[in-house]
Amino acid sequence: MQSRTALLLLVSSVSTNILAGSPRCELPRSARDRLALAAARTAAQHGGLAVQALEPVVYLDYDCPAEAADLLRERATAAMSRTGLSVHEAEALAEMQGLQAVAEAEVQTSTEHLDAARTALTGVLERYASDRVRQYASLALAKTIANNDADPLWPRLESDLQRMFEVPAAGWLAKNLLVTRKARTAGSAAAFEYIWGRLDNAPKLQESLELATIAIRMLLDRNQALDAAMLASSLDREVAEMMLDLRARVEFLRLAAEAWRRQARAFPEPSAQERANTYASAYAEATH
Repeated sequence: MQSRTALLLLVSSVSTNILAGSPRCELPRSARDRLALAAARTAAQHGGLAVQALEPVVYLDYDCPAEAADLLRERATAAMSRTGLSVHEAEALAEMQGLQAVAEAEVQTSTEHLDAARTALTGVLERYASDRVRQYASLALAKTIANNDADPLWPRLESDLQRMFEVPAAGWLAKNLLVTRKARTAGSAAAFEYIWGRLDNAPKLQESLELATIAIRMLLDRNQALDAAMLASSLDREVAEMMLDLRARVEFLRLAAEAWRRQARAFPEPSAQERANTYASAYAEATH
């Protein structure tokens, strides 16, 4: 990883728009593979409630709340028609209902019904004890109030997001949301100083790689293509071998390809274009 001096030299002022958007519900290959595995596991359980949320959660993770809500509603309705649920099954049903409420609120957020979504998500946090439901509700709430810096819920949400940094599936989005907020409220230099601090003290390589990927995006927003390209190239082996979150890995490939593409355009060199093509090919393979 980069030293403090090297990282601080990379950034002086950075755009706050670091949450890259993608077309909704066009699942990349990695998500489709995960969805197929979830479906197979669900089928193997012969209707067991404990695994009924596996497929909907894939849709939630890839920003497809309408699909998640529909599937959760269908499965929760079917479960409620059963009699004699065990305690474990009742807990699984409650978790599905909580995730359904989160997914429905995310649909409201995506259609700009932000007040309704905020009310629904705060209600979920008050009613449900499931760690998974609360994690998804906190992430969704942070997205819903992302542009309202004065919202009194932010202090609690910031703590929740930081606690999720090492949680599989939740950590990548939590880092993005928290760094975005810091860049917007405290300035880009403060946001990058925060990234450096976490990089210097991150307990796991996974967290370091994800934060460094966010730094690459920030550098590109500042049109510092060479710095972004060099940082990407210094990480690519570790990303390939160690980055666990497939969404973060895909984003890294997209950013690395873009960084070297811009560098090749500014300074036409065969080696720069070759690197851009290599990353672009890897990105295309991961997303199709």
